[in-house]
Amino acid sequence: QLLAGALSSARVPEGTDALAGLATAKLSAPAQSDVINALTLSEPVTATSLDALDQSLDGADAHQAALALGSHVRRADADLSSQSHDAVQELLARYAAAPSDAERAIIVQALGNSGSPDALPLLRSLIHGSDHDLAGAANGRKSLGRLACGGNPIGRMATPAD
Repeated sequence: QLLAGALSSARVPEGTDALAGLATAKLSAPAQSDVINALTLSEPVTATSLDALDQSLDGADAHQAALALGSHVRRADADLSSQSHDAVQELLARYAAAPSDAERAIIVQALGNSGSPDALPLLRSLIHGSDHDLAGAANGRKSLGRLACGGNPIGRMATPAD
């Protein structure tokens, strides 16, 4: 836990990449959880950290990895735009394949965390849909709508005709 915290606090690419390496290593469940949690807040975002979080989507800490991946996409520099786009596409695919509403709700939160315009159509449909739990998860991410729509909350998004 101390090592993960120290690497996260380093605020250098080497620290983030070292955490990313630990995220994909065989560690005890508590240690793995500590690493994913530390990687969530680690700066700067790197290609290695995006890749490690993507790989962690199938692990024991999949929910935290999904939320962390969304956060990393939002904070990634422009030079990582292709990899960030791929990460959002992976989250969208996982939403479509999720076996339960609980899984879908986590992914919706991750997509909201991402700040990606690619997530807007799904989030918009959920907000206006009949599933109140998923609408709540999507609506809790209004910052995405503000980011992508010039200050308009996601529930009042401008349409192409606007």
